[in-house]
Amino acid sequence: RIGLIHTLAIRRDSAAVPSLVDLTLNPAPATAAAAIGALGEVGGPEALRALAALAKDAPEALRSAVCAARLRSAEAFMDEGQAAAAVPILQELLQDEYARQIRAAVFAAYATASGAEGEAAVLQALTGTEKDRQWAAVRALYTSASPTLLEAIVARLHQLPPVLQEPIIELLAQRQVAAALPVIA
Repeated sequence: RIGLIHTLAIRRDSAAVPSLVDLTLNPAPATAAAAIGALGEVGGPEALRALAALAKDAPEALRSAVCAARLRSAEAFMDEGQAAAAVPILQELLQDEYARQIRAAVFAAYATASGAEGEAAVLQALTGTEKDRQWAAVRALYTSASPTLLEAIVARLHQLPPVLQEPIIELLAQRQVAAALPVIA
């Protein structure tokens, strides 16, 4: 059964969404989790509605699977050039009601999808005090293609703790950000 569910996910067959929704109620946790993951892969409005409902009603044992599926749906929107559609999903997953590990995993995608607002969130996280958010911001820098964000980081590098400076300096060197030379030399 799980193999069939994975096949439906790979095919991204939206006609399978009602059956996948039914399978999320399966008493076998592995089957329910596979169906939830498949909904995230299939995407589309019907799957997203089902995942939103599951986010409210899923048993605790399946909550992380629901979050991962919602994140996957948001990433699919981003891959398809529809970042604006991903932002509301990601914003919800960043709420305090979700585990800090989930919020940290979502942060890089949010920073990328949200443009200037996401860049501001990265800068705020780096200079903040929440360690998980700081490291999520460092990961976001590694996935960002924004030269303005990297330049803003250069201007604030001296404000960051040394433990964060090291990976950021490494990134600046890899990306050959010329503005970083006077700051780190």
